[in-house]
Amino acid sequence: MAMVINASTPQRRSAALLTGQSRQTHLNQQLAVFLAAFVALAPIPLGGARPLFWALSGVVVALAALLYGAALWRKGEMLRVGYGSLAPLILPWVLLLAFLVAQVVPLAPILGPITFTGVEGQAFSSATLSLTPGETLLMLLRLAGYGVFFFLAVQVAANRDRAMQIAKWLCFIVAAHALYGLVALTQLGDPMLFVSKWAYLGSATGTFVNRNSYATFLAVGLVIAIGLGIRTMLNTDMPHLRKGQRKPIVQAIPYLIAALVILAALLASQSRMGLFAGLCGTGVLTAIGLAKGRFGGRRVVAPALLLSLSVFAVGAMLFSGGTFERLGSVERDSDVRLQLYAQVLDMIRARWATGFGGGSFEVAYTLFHREPVSPDLVWHKAHSTYLALWSELGVFAGTLPILILALTGFGAARLVGLRRSDWWLPLIAVSALVVIAMHSLVDFSMEISGNVYLVLLVLALGTAQRSAQRSVRGEAG
Repeated sequence: MAMVINASTPQRRSAALLTGQSRQTHLNQQLAVFLAAFVALAPIPLGGARPLFWALSGVVVALAALLYGAALWRKGEMLRVGYGSLAPLILPWVLLLAFLVAQVVPLAPILGPITFTGVEGQAFSSATLSLTPGETLLMLLRLAGYGVFFFLAVQVAANRDRAMQIAKWLCFIVAAHALYGLVALTQLGDPMLFVSKWAYLGSATGTFVNRNSYATFLAVGLVIAIGLGIRTMLNTDMPHLRKGQRKPIVQAIPYLIAALVILAALLASQSRMGLFAGLCGTGVLTAIGLAKGRFGGRRVVAPALLLSLSVFAVGAMLFSGGTFERLGSVERDSDVRLQLYAQVLDMIRARWATGFGGGSFEVAYTLFHREPVSPDLVWHKAHSTYLALWSELGVFAGTLPILILALTGFGAARLVGLRRSDWWLPLIAVSALVVIAMHSLVDFSMEISGNVYLVLLVLALGTAQRSAQRSVRGEAG
């Protein structure tokens, strides 16, 4: 940076600036490849849903951040997106981490005896605000890793061309996971990686333990694939075709094929809410995309809609049987869930300010578990991420993760409204948030790290790009 500032002539300043751009551009490109590969690998070990994988992924992300920071310092380069730009997200994230720290610090000598009381009067004393401080530490590690990962992602996504390239990688990464899920189900005897399944036999789960978590991963990928496909067909952000260049509808074929594979796997997962959330997300994307794109020329609308409907129809014919059969049990299953949710609400009311401790639901729920919710089953999750957050962290701290995602979604939606071009990635981010917001109402997919890393990268792609008025230096990195 000193070379740029102290250059004595415009030519020398330009040369130094271009050299700095080249150095950081190459570094950010390497980081982009790492982040995409990380998202591809994160779901492979059981969806990343085990403490060992939480710890490993957190260490890997932290190491990547250290190396990236050291490389920037050595090159004399600055961050593409500074802390000030992310302050509205960083502040609630820091408050959330601080609250988790407070839950594991022994506060009994200061606050007096800390007692956890169950619905039938059974009581347990603890030195901490968390009933399970070890699990709370793991949650602290996960959330810290998520924040660092998102911060790295916005650095590489500040360049719009690179952000679009990463989106294309994600499309085919999710399609590869979908293809594996279909092959494993139909050709390999329905295993989970290299071991036999112990649940969800006959449903596509890919490398995930749970079909609903797998369905969320697929639904976000479906939004990406359909968004890229429609964008290409409508050609709203692309220059006019030169002689001999392929037509937009031909260029869109790889994305439509990816969407077909993803949709087939989504249907084969037999996840009812996963399918519904995916259709909601793609519905929002298609409706806003076609309206915002002013139909991209009416000659393209009919083929675009026809191909989109064909993708859904073919997938439905091939792999929808199990999903539609399970629709008949919705009423029975909803009764069980409502009974569970009523008991979780009792948990929230019991400790609405501080919660039972991050990651403590499985243990804490035993204090409230009673008929009519079956006592023969162990309920590891609240089956609603919103209720899980409020029961574990209390109403105030538990709302912070929701607030962070809502602020991110608002920023992406604002870009969709303001931009006249290059608004597809923000729209994809908004649609992905619709998917996870809907599915999180009745499931715990966003408590699975393999899903979280994918969603965070999609949100970074949709919100981090700088405006067209930014300098060449800002766009080059």
